[in-house]
Amino acid sequence: MILSNVTVSQWFLLTDAKSALNSPPKVFTPLFFSAELHVPTADDIGTPGRLAEWMANSEVTVTHLTPAMGQLLSAQATRQIPSLLNAFFVGDILTKRDCHRLQSLAANVSIINMYGTTETQRAVSYFAIPSVSSDSTFLATQKDVMPAGEGMVDVQLLVVNRNDRNIPCAVGEVGEIYVRSGGLAEGYLDAASSAEKFVANWFTSSGTKPPPTWKDTIRHPGGDRFPGPEATYWKGIRDRMYRTGDLGRYLSDGRVECTGRADDQVKIRGFRIELGEIDTHLSQHPYVRENVTLVRRDKNEEKVLISYFIPLDRRGAEEFVSELEEDEEEEGGLIKPFYAYRRLIKDIREHLKKKLPGYSIPSSEYFCVPSWPSSTLNIWPSVFVPLRRMPLNPNGKIDKPALPFPDTAEAASAPRVRTGRATPKLSRTEAAISAIWGDLLPSPPAVIPIDESFFDLGGHSILATRLIFELRKKFVVEAPLGLVFERPTIKELAKEIDTLRDPHFGLARDLTAKVPRAAGIANGAATPVISPEDYSADLDKLLHQLAPKYSFAKWTRPDGLVIFLTGVTGFLGAYILRELLIRPNHVAQVICLVRAKSAAEAMDRVRESGTNRGIWDEHWVSSGRLLAFRGDLSAAKYGLSDVEWNKLVETANVILHNGAMVSLVDLCHIFH
Repeated sequence: MILSNVTVSQWFLLTDAKSALNSPPKVFTPLFFSAELHVPTADDIGTPGRLAEWMANSEVTVTHLTPAMGQLLSAQATRQIPSLLNAFFVGDILTKRDCHRLQSLAANVSIINMYGTTETQRAVSYFAIPSVSSDSTFLATQKDVMPAGEGMVDVQLLVVNRNDRNIPCAVGEVGEIYVRSGGLAEGYLDAASSAEKFVANWFTSSGTKPPPTWKDTIRHPGGDRFPGPEATYWKGIRDRMYRTGDLGRYLSDGRVECTGRADDQVKIRGFRIELGEIDTHLSQHPYVRENVTLVRRDKNEEKVLISYFIPLDRRGAEEFVSELEEDEEEEGGLIKPFYAYRRLIKDIREHLKKKLPGYSIPSSEYFCVPSWPSSTLNIWPSVFVPLRRMPLNPNGKIDKPALPFPDTAEAASAPRVRTGRATPKLSRTEAAISAIWGDLLPSPPAVIPIDESFFDLGGHSILATRLIFELRKKFVVEAPLGLVFERPTIKELAKEIDTLRDPHFGLARDLTAKVPRAAGIANGAATPVISPEDYSADLDKLLHQLAPKYSFAKWTRPDGLVIFLTGVTGFLGAYILRELLIRPNHVAQVICLVRAKSAAEAMDRVRESGTNRGIWDEHWVSSGRLLAFRGDLSAAKYGLSDVEWNKLVETANVILHNGAMVSLVDLCHIFH
């Protein structure tokens, strides 16, 4: 066992006295080794920085704690702990950051990550991390999560395929961890739960019977001896395993690495999401000290990812945290008002976007702020929750049920917090879209920013579809279904809606006004009044640009139509392109016009649009049935070269216009 090499003089038990008495193994282990047992007071634990000072004064040599308690120990610590030689971590996943923080306080500490459950002999495996003073490079060779390690004496960790438990997992393959040991609990009071969790080892050829080489020396001591009183309750030799519910994989050296919980895999809107994976990447942000991600339900009873975190106060963090006003000092050490952490949360979200798929990222921020003058916590609408400290249960683990619940009704009744800046003036279109967002988003902020994505604020594909229908109804425009994906902010949507109101002449009609207004008017500028004569003057200009005569179209391809298609990179355009090209007997070729820097980039944009929607076929390009020209619908001859323009005019039979705006004069030249 590990403890045989541990020098013990002062043993530090990081819990309160009442919890210590309720957990005999924590108490009797140090006493068995003739060590002094030191238990801190609640004030020592609850006051940032005091715990490390108390530990140094006590000259503790061994400590037994959870990762959450370890984070509490290192938070705002100002004292080194040179006496600390061994630290045993149990109860949760231990990260490289946790180890670095403890070793920065105690250069002589060896960290032992222990894995186990209450249903087994508490700790069943271990992984040792040498002290910085003996090996300063060891942690640099490890992954971000410390392994569970190897089994202790008479303990075996098995990683089993989740779909077929008869198949052991290969190295690197994630499966469920089973503990094979003689020191398992007998079971639960619930027989059904016992049968599910405590199972016979099905890998032995003899099934539930022990191999013949295993001698039952308790029931049959042999010789002239008779069974002792322990044989009365002896159930015989059994080969049992405990199903932990933890996920893990074998490393190349045979050790086992934990990757999360089987019940931490959740399904939201059809996507399978690993909460442990989110927490691992979130913990790697330089200004996050502690974090945990849960699934809660919003006001519409939809599942929402919520990440609670404690901001790390270190050099460089000030650029992400806004200053308080003079009359907004912190009260009782509670967290700053919610708006102070907007920039930090935005940076955290960008960090996660580089590590996780979009559906695994909490979509915006629930801000946790104190009510004034009471200390009741009110939750402001978003799904990143900055906390002052994590609630812990008596075992030293994060008390998840005690985490504040994001209640938007409670937030609405909370006092308005001044942001220190004026609310930006919105155009009528932007204000209308902002109101629609407020009705659709599950937890909209009090002031919806016009430059943040619909999806970063809690929207998803189903709500995006509803948003398009609301925009069509409100503004009486044919907004394409993919518009919100291409223009996800209020500012971009408003500009596009204004364009769609009158795509032919580039004028945006305000439906609440009797006169049209220019689309590009800046906020706050005077709206020009356009007379009917000025409005119709464009028609006279366009008529002079039309050719005096146009001939009928010619069928230049006997094998099918040549179609000129615009707006192909949008949602609707991508599906139109597919519908055309899957009909080789009718459509010979499709020529697309795409805004890009080069023809190659234009084709790449078309390819990306189709690939992202799962409808792309590379054969369209290799066979020559799809051409992509770089151009601009609003430019003369669409910005094409003379060669490209002539090819388009000579070969196109049909024009399918799916773009936002187009030059009608050039359109007539093509379709001659």
